[in-house]
Amino acid sequence: MGEYKEIRMELTLLIVFLVTLFLGVPIAFVIGISSLIVVLVQGVIPLNAIPQYMFTGLDSFPLLAIPFFVLAGQLMSKTGISKRLIDFCMELFGKMPGALAEVNIAVSIFFAGITGAAVADTAAVGGVLIPAMKEEGYPASYAAAITAVSSCIGPIIPPSIILVVYGIAANASISSLLLAGIIPGVIMGVCQGFLAYFQAKKHHFPCRTESFDGKIFVHTFINAIPALIMPLIIVGGIMGGIVTATEAAAVAVLYSLLYGFITHTIKFKELPEIIYESSITIGIVLLVISTAKLFSIIITMNQIPAQLASLFLSISDNRIIILLCINLLLLLVGCFMEISAACIILTPILLPIVIAIGVDPVHFGIIMCVNLAIGLATPPVGPTLYVACRIADCTISEISKAILPYLGATVVSLLLITFIPSLSLALPMLFK
Repeated sequence: MGEYKEIRMELTLLIVFLVTLFLGVPIAFVIGISSLIVVLVQGVIPLNAIPQYMFTGLDSFPLLAIPFFVLAGQLMSKTGISKRLIDFCMELFGKMPGALAEVNIAVSIFFAGITGAAVADTAAVGGVLIPAMKEEGYPASYAAAITAVSSCIGPIIPPSIILVVYGIAANASISSLLLAGIIPGVIMGVCQGFLAYFQAKKHHFPCRTESFDGKIFVHTFINAIPALIMPLIIVGGIMGGIVTATEAAAVAVLYSLLYGFITHTIKFKELPEIIYESSITIGIVLLVISTAKLFSIIITMNQIPAQLASLFLSISDNRIIILLCINLLLLLVGCFMEISAACIILTPILLPIVIAIGVDPVHFGIIMCVNLAIGLATPPVGPTLYVACRIADCTISEISKAILPYLGATVVSLLLITFIPSLSLALPMLFK
């Protein structure tokens, strides 16, 4: 009878979660409503304890890195720094076939070190490069697709909000996770860049014809230095043991403010609006984290992680097969669920499984976050797709066709990251 009750509880949780999710209820409320119904039916947790559990999810010093990273990214976006990065990348890759496609990917890698958010990268980079690509003869759907998929690098290279979220959920070192994201993020860009090169050759996309000018290169590099310093502050500070991840995020905010005021790209009277816009994003993320904490407590109390771990290990004890199954699960979840919520909910479920097969928690954090980041550009609900479509003035069906090869290239990078742990663990081990 007790076993029947447990199964009924799991089905209740799953049905309520899926129904509210597909009805279009915001993900924070999906998680909260599902948790509340289970609490009411099961009666194990008193109702007055729910706010305490939700507050526990937010009562973490490392979590302060999230609002700081969001604010720093918002400040740097207001400075118009993307144009300087684009000019610099054009000098680096402008002679290659499909120059603007390569520039798009390169700028996304550099811009990832500023905002740490895919949708923000899509809007900032796409707003400049998509019209430029269309003007040079690239199909609108292709320009939108390459912008949307390259923006998925944003959540992997530090500053990374999702890696901070995973670190808290897994009780893993956030500094190690931020360092671990650098090489995998670059590998994602390299795989996409190779595909862009071959597609440019095949479709005869344009490249620059003028000769290389050293003076212009130096000029664009100097102009881009303020943008390049931002990730160096974060990564260099952590590597050198000077600051923690949270302190690095606070320093990044201070740097962004000083740069904005010195260059007169941010005015003091604009700060309330910038803080307001950042607060909306921060509020959404923190609300998701707080409700997801309650959800994770409920599923742990019902021993769902242990049951799923047993199920996975009963299917196969082969490490490769289990990791492939987990990758497939995460790719599917990433297509439909908000990335922070998915990370908090799935971490306590999947982490015991991967630890049992000998996967390092930091390495698994990169695997999980890359999977979920790919979902940001996966049809039909990838948020970067809709932003890119709006800028390029194309339809979801058009961009979906154009993006499939690039999703394939990104999945190749995911497999490399999954089965070559040193790609993720080399830098954390070096600066341990």
